[in-house]
Amino acid sequence: MFCDGGLQCPLQVTGVRCGFFRGIEVEISHGIYERLTVDGSAAYAYNQLFPNTNQTIKNFTASSTPTYGLTRNITAELRYLFQNIDADTTTITYQFSRHEVGLMLSMEWK
Repeated sequence: MFCDGGLQCPLQVTGVRCGFFRGIEVEISHGIYERLTVDGSAAYAYNQLFPNTNQTIKNFTASSTPTYGLTRNITAELRYLFQNIDADTTTITYQFSRHEVGLMLSMEWK
């Protein structure tokens, strides 16, 4: 698949269903220009703890990672991750969100 300007923009969708687990994940990567690339993903999972019960765990995760080539050998990566977990069991019900931000510098000898 190609985006505007002829830049390659692959879109990968994966779906999982195994036992009592259901989930889907979408990932995208887009080269803005030669030095800048942006990656993103979103995922949702629904787990039923025991068959035929209302005990569930739902998880939503989204991330975004721009990567910039500072020099020919050094790249900088800024990552943002959001996660929301919602658990509903017979003994306890809770929901929380988490935000994470990270910066990474990489050096590669070519």
